[in-house]
Amino acid sequence: ASVYFANFDPTWACALTDYEAINLYRPFVLRMPARGEVKFLNNVYAHPDLVHVPAKTRVRVAFDLHDAKQVWISDLEGRFICVAGFESNTVSGFAWSKKDQLKQQRLQGIEKLAQGKVDHARAEMGYVIEGESEVLQAVPVIPRDVEEPLKAPVLEPAFNTQKPVDEAPTQTYQELVLSLQKKSNDSN
Repeated sequence: ASVYFANFDPTWACALTDYEAINLYRPFVLRMPARGEVKFLNNVYAHPDLVHVPAKTRVRVAFDLHDAKQVWISDLEGRFICVAGFESNTVSGFAWSKKDQLKQQRLQGIEKLAQGKVDHARAEMGYVIEGESEVLQAVPVIPRDVEEPLKAPVLEPAFNTQKPVDEAPTQTYQELVLSLQKKSNDSN
């Protein structure tokens, strides 16, 4: 530590801007703004400065886990663009924080499991499913003709034997060269 601090020059350190310090430990996601809006967690956040961001440009959307009223938007290099506020043109009438959304997802999962258990218990008792007006009927089965099973092929004993092919007699390289020389001498 003494060697480190002996060689440490305070002019090397660059101070963080206020927005960099705010977003230093804040989680973020990448999104593409469209028409001045950014969609995140089923919420729509808008700011006039987002209109000037080129089309199909990804930005960082930093958010607070406990407060969904605003998000901090910066480019991929970390340069701050704006603080976008929550707009009311979303599915829900109020902003959902990440914590609230996770609670809602957990509640929906528990309800789905419990409903599955209720449906299973009613099926065991033979109750008719509520809301169904027609009774389920068995589908008639159309009988098919019985097909014979495949039989193993019977091979004749001479099936795999190969007969030698009549081939022209082959010559060695030396015999070939001698015969060619002989033909060339005969033609001269």
